[in-house]
Amino acid sequence: MVSMYDRVQDKDISYADAMTEVKRRYINGNYGEVYKAPYYWAPFVYYGKDYERTEGQKKYSVEESNLEEERRLIEKENYTKTTQHVNLRSSYKTLSVSQVHSTPNVSMRKIDEYGFYGHSIINHDYNFKTIGGDMVVVDNTTGLMWHQNGSSYKMNCEKPLLPVPIVGRNTKKWFKKLNRKGYAGYHDWRLPTVEEAASLLESSKRNGLYIDPVFSNKQIYIWTGDRYGSKGAWYLDFNAGAVDWTSIWNDTFVRPVRSMK
Repeated sequence: MVSMYDRVQDKDISYADAMTEVKRRYINGNYGEVYKAPYYWAPFVYYGKDYERTEGQKKYSVEESNLEEERRLIEKENYTKTTQHVNLRSSYKTLSVSQVHSTPNVSMRKIDEYGFYGHSIINHDYNFKTIGGDMVVVDNTTGLMWHQNGSSYKMNCEKPLLPVPIVGRNTKKWFKKLNRKGYAGYHDWRLPTVEEAASLLESSKRNGLYIDPVFSNKQIYIWTGDRYGSKGAWYLDFNAGAVDWTSIWNDTFVRPVRSMK
């Protein structure tokens, strides 16, 4: 916080600009690798109100971000800065167990009749970003942008067969609402494919799950958009480090993704 106030005084810049500078220094590791984690720099993601003095009077002015330009620069900067690019399937398929056993870019330690246990062999280049206050994780290697948190509750892939306490909690409605709102300014969020979701699996548990701690650890399981037969769907289990199938009427979290152009 002292660093932020120093910038306001020394550079005569707004609080919003000072917060942005300090946030980026945290993310870039200027204060040490350990402080790159969102826990330390989260206070700087809010642009807030900037205090200005005009004719001796203090007034409020709200910093307005140029979201369109910010999004364009993020996609251009992050996809060109890395030399390794891995293309993952983004279109949905109906997959058999044997087809899932052939998922590329994955090291499998065990396979069974439901799927497999394993981890991604992709060398990721994750970058945590905030766009208009919404948190995302950009993977420079795969060209994917992930929702950092994901859903706060579980949901099914279809409408419930029987009455339930919370009616209508299904992925289709959830994504329709998310895209109508325009999370981080985008309207093309979707479920990941098995290939995309499996790329998140780490070889060992970090922050309690087999996923990089740059992501929220609340979403223990997440749906994919790939189906198993007519009444099943594939999902990721970050607690076990596995890919399995289950009924489309079961409840699971979601972690949205979008392809950067």
